[in-house]
Amino acid sequence: MPSPPTTRDTRGFCVAIGPLAFALEGPALADLGLSVAVRARYARFLVGEDEGPAPVMRLVLSLAPDGAPKPDDVPRITRTGPRAFAVDYGALQAELDLAAGVGRATVLPTVYIVDSLLRIVTTLVALEHDAVLVHGSGVWLPSTGRSRVLVSFGPSGVGKTTVARSVPPADVLCDEMILLQATDEGRVLASGTPFHGDLPIVAPGTGEAAALVRLRHGPPSEPPVLTRLGAAASAKELLGSVLFFSRDEDLADRLLGLALRIATGRTYTLVFPRETHVPRTVHDHLRLHTPPTDEGAPRPSARG
Repeated sequence: MPSPPTTRDTRGFCVAIGPLAFALEGPALADLGLSVAVRARYARFLVGEDEGPAPVMRLVLSLAPDGAPKPDDVPRITRTGPRAFAVDYGALQAELDLAAGVGRATVLPTVYIVDSLLRIVTTLVALEHDAVLVHGSGVWLPSTGRSRVLVSFGPSGVGKTTVARSVPPADVLCDEMILLQATDEGRVLASGTPFHGDLPIVAPGTGEAAALVRLRHGPPSEPPVLTRLGAAASAKELLGSVLFFSRDEDLADRLLGLALRIATGRTYTLVFPRETHVPRTVHDHLRLHTPPTDEGAPRPSARG
């Protein structure tokens, strides 16, 4: 894989999401309102000249011309080369060269369009780093010293934000989108992202994914039931919550294999009444049913 760019344009700034960093620069950021809004939205994820990883992608932003159409319902992503893609999302138009680590995009002067671009780019770049973006909340599990993360996922309204609200704000990574990365050692790392939902609390920490839990509401009179899933069922449930827009067959095959690696052995369904404290329930179950970790094994770290 070609080396990513190692310099950062001082006119812009760099956003780090787990192990991935993206440099944002270009004439669009000369718009003071847009620049201030983007910096505010990603404030906790900004890294300086000598901090964090070098950017894997440098995104040069220009303002869309007057009268450019607003984004459609779903972006269209087309492969234009072995590791190159075009994005068509109304006023948001982009050419992405993953091999060179450079992308050029037109955006409207609103932070939400820049946010859409960064989400789209992250899904493509993440796959090359054995990672996916998942619609899920991430919180530090209690009594783990901020080393293990509970990722709760499922469709809108299932309780992802409620799980995030059930813990102290300092224990929240994000209520809407978590980056999951498979490692060569068979572990899965969960990283906070700036892509929050109703709860505007985000943090850039990374820890081991102790459990991936598909949330399902249950009858109020029944106790919560946590069930561990087999490999196929785990991958199926996780894929239902993966953020991914491309319909490219090669990428789809890679995504399927990666979902199996990430989900197998750590994915559960939790059927629960609304008053259930999900992190405590999952933590107690893992403490009773999971063998202790080898004390000599390396631990993931938390930043921020």
